[in-house]
Amino acid sequence: MKKKLLLRESFGANLFIFASLAILIQITINLHIFDPFYRAFNDFKFTDLVYSRFHQNATDTNIVIVNIGQLDRSGIAELINKIENEDPAVIAVDALFTDLKDPRGDLALKEAVSNSKNIVLAAGLVQSKNKHADDHHPAEIQTPNAFLGNVNYGTVTLIADKGTTIRHFESFSNEGQGHIVPSFAAEIVGLYDKSAFQKLKDRNKTKEIINYKGNLGTFMHLDHPDILNSTADLNILTGKIVILGYLNEHIGLINDLEDIYFTPVNPVFSGRTNPDMKGVVIHANIISMILDESYVNESARWINWLVAFIICLLHVVLFMYYYVENHKWFHPIAKIAQLLSTVLIVWLVFIIYRYLHVEFDSKITVVSILLSVDLLYFYDGFIKFIARKFNYKSYIIEYH
Repeated sequence: MKKKLLLRESFGANLFIFASLAILIQITINLHIFDPFYRAFNDFKFTDLVYSRFHQNATDTNIVIVNIGQLDRSGIAELINKIENEDPAVIAVDALFTDLKDPRGDLALKEAVSNSKNIVLAAGLVQSKNKHADDHHPAEIQTPNAFLGNVNYGTVTLIADKGTTIRHFESFSNEGQGHIVPSFAAEIVGLYDKSAFQKLKDRNKTKEIINYKGNLGTFMHLDHPDILNSTADLNILTGKIVILGYLNEHIGLINDLEDIYFTPVNPVFSGRTNPDMKGVVIHANIISMILDESYVNESARWINWLVAFIICLLHVVLFMYYYVENHKWFHPIAKIAQLLSTVLIVWLVFIIYRYLHVEFDSKITVVSILLSVDLLYFYDGFIKFIARKFNYKSYIIEYH
């Protein structure tokens, strides 16, 4: 009888803890005063440590990144022509050409694009903040200017709040009326490896987690003078995906803040102030992931909450027993259990993410365990009130 009462009381206390957590979450979401805390909490992932500390990969030899620096359209056109001479598999340009600028440069760019057998240009994505494209909120696509002809294009816009970490990309965007536009990376893969592109489509997911391989050093890269001013053999480009994009005025200079983002690869895990990866390198990571089919799957939210509830319940049974039966040991036992459990959970999350490529969001599990001790005191007062009001038989009242 006593054991059954302990289990029933623990289950009730666990319901109380999760109801309290749900209320706290709603408060932080709806009161703007908590916005900085909510954004920081929402942008925090234990799995970032997999990339920033333990993730090492060899150079991806399928992709070459070329820095366009401050080249104008005539310069970019000349760069495309020289690269095309080396017979690459695909040329992709991570720059928007939605408007015409100077006639000479526009014409040179048009000719370079038309002379390239497989080329992908960038399209912009304009969308309501924090909303993904669907039938009710179709995205507005800023396509390359019609003057350039009928060209392949994909969306390069990286969806994230300002100052937050880029962890996902939209593989396909809905422009409305059934018109689906692939992302920049997906369109490139479609020209390079149709099988890999089809497998991406078959996943039937609009949003994918980016399984980063690394920063610029993970990919072969060249500066624009290395190509424009060089008479050397550039057969490194033959058969490759060559992505033109902005890295800096010249490679090796201190990073400016143009087209640069926070990613999980950032070596500064907490309190970071400097973004770490250029947009073109993020696209290279996405392409590499699609080609390798190294996708990361997310556990469903209901699974996250169910696992959190079960694990927290196991702790509450332990805490409830010591709270009632041996109160002087309650705090030492609880603190030791919280510490050991948190370390074990984070370690398991690393293992699952790194080796099984499944992202399990353990934040609610850890938070529920850490708050359970304090919330038990509130539950004590709450259950005593219920017991007096409704003649409820409580383990705490009977044996404390």
